[in-house]
Amino acid sequence: MHPPVRSSSAGISAAPERVEPQSAPVQRPARPESGSMSPPTGVKTVFIVGPPRSGTTLLSYLLAGGKGALSLSEPFLAHTIYPHWRLRWFFARIRKAGGLRKVPVPRNSDHDRFMEFLSELAKTNGLPYLVIKETYRLGREWANTELMDRITSGPYATVPITRHPYDAAVSTLRFCRWWRGIPGRLARCWVHGLPLFADDTDLMQYFAENWTAFVDWAQRSRLNIVRYEDLVSKPQESLPDLCQDCGLPYQEQMLDHSHRRTAFGGLGAPEVMNRPPKPVNTRSVGRAKQLPAEHRDLIKAVCGEAAAALDYPM
Repeated sequence: MHPPVRSSSAGISAAPERVEPQSAPVQRPARPESGSMSPPTGVKTVFIVGPPRSGTTLLSYLLAGGKGALSLSEPFLAHTIYPHWRLRWFFARIRKAGGLRKVPVPRNSDHDRFMEFLSELAKTNGLPYLVIKETYRLGREWANTELMDRITSGPYATVPITRHPYDAAVSTLRFCRWWRGIPGRLARCWVHGLPLFADDTDLMQYFAENWTAFVDWAQRSRLNIVRYEDLVSKPQESLPDLCQDCGLPYQEQMLDHSHRRTAFGGLGAPEVMNRPPKPVNTRSVGRAKQLPAEHRDLIKAVCGEAAAALDYPM
């Protein structure tokens, strides 16, 4: 298993959409500071980052099982796509579900001010641990590579997680096909900027480029990537090690699917967010044959070198 995490303190320049995969970490150049992105004293903050459909929601859900943890799934995405009234509704649901005390959501805030709000939400409710999950997204409407660089420039533990590109591609296809149908068109009226792909091949091209760019970014940021397969195949071994490395106290109840997550919510995988919890399992591993041959070939051509660096056979 790859070592799971490190806490980063140096900045990096904005990541390009495509770079050649690095076989070893490289020295990151310094860049000007553009804000503190620092939590208040007494709040330990951990970021879970990865490509969409790669296990980020599952990992943030598991960590939410720890005592004293507030786990938020994609709050910065909500901050980007929602008007202020929707953003207040977004956090009102989380507060109501967890019985949390209210902290006013700032209006027209930048990343730094919004980070202060998230940290204050945890501190006000006596929760010393704040877990924030965000997906890595290139280009198009919801690009957030600048935010990713800001995260690794701050005083945070950062846990990057990914999944075999074939399996992540299968999950992405299932999740995104509705965007081209009537439900997706209605959703774009409700949430402006929802990505629209011309067809499955267009989606797979974007997926492959985004997956590869994430691996490149994590390597250049000197982060050790957690493999989804290692987490779900041996969770009793993987999760305690991960918690130790990122500074969270491990508790067995994190792996107990029947243990209620008091302070957990946000955007993310519907099978985790909106369905009855299930024990961690490996049923979603090894689905390459569900992809058409032309999509496997496309993904291999784009992701092959980055996948090999993570010991993923293609």
